[in-house]
Amino acid sequence: MAGPEHDAFAGFERLLISDVDGTLLADGRTDGRCGELAARLRVARAGLVLATGRDLTLTLEASALLSRAGLPRPAALICSVGSEIYLGPGLEPDRDWTRHIAVDWDREAVGTVLAAVPGLVLQDESGQGPFKVSYVFEGERPDAWRLVTSNAGRALEAAGLSARRIASAGRFLDVVPSRVSKGAAALWLMERAGIDPTHVVVAGDSGNDREMLTAVHGSGPLRAVIVGDHDPELADLAGRRHVHVAEQATCAGVVEGLIAHGW
Repeated sequence: MAGPEHDAFAGFERLLISDVDGTLLADGRTDGRCGELAARLRVARAGLVLATGRDLTLTLEASALLSRAGLPRPAALICSVGSEIYLGPGLEPDRDWTRHIAVDWDREAVGTVLAAVPGLVLQDESGQGPFKVSYVFEGERPDAWRLVTSNAGRALEAAGLSARRIASAGRFLDVVPSRVSKGAAALWLMERAGIDPTHVVVAGDSGNDREMLTAVHGSGPLRAVIVGDHDPELADLAGRRHVHVAEQATCAGVVEGLIAHGW
């Protein structure tokens, strides 16, 4: 196995790449099992990567809360649903990733096209990024939400724009470059860390984790954990051999999943 490309991963033999809200935190709170999860990571010589829809500022707030509860400092951060990566304690932006995802991305054009799609409301400024345009649906009917997201896709396609739509929780839509997802970022970091794909576990609870929970490397899918109390939009992943659907929620569910995957 090749060594890591970045010293953020030095000394680690495994990686846990985990979503934050709904996976490690519930309503902004920990479940008291962070210490147990941290102990399991130490024994496994595993580094922690946080993969979230939050921007860097909000991710650091979550990281500080998790650290106070006992989890180790993350080796890397995947922010804004995969559109930003930061490495090590110095939070160095992964500029190679930025160059990789910038291909064919026109943020202004995406915003202009989607402004004409009824039902989409821009999130506030904290939800936006140079490689992410984020919306919320304020209606209540799930069938209307599905129609709105489909209309957004058709509008982007008709305009000839290359972009990926990431829907979650029945009301949020992130539009990002076509090369962006939490899954793509997870695979990218796995390569940078020089870690065997069979020694990587990903964990999540909602639709913006789907690409990560179904990510495939050269020899098969990454091992995945879906925590208890997950969003119904992930129900179709139950029963897949590489996916453990935990009975317990948040950190307790992640611990349950790591045990099921042999950590």
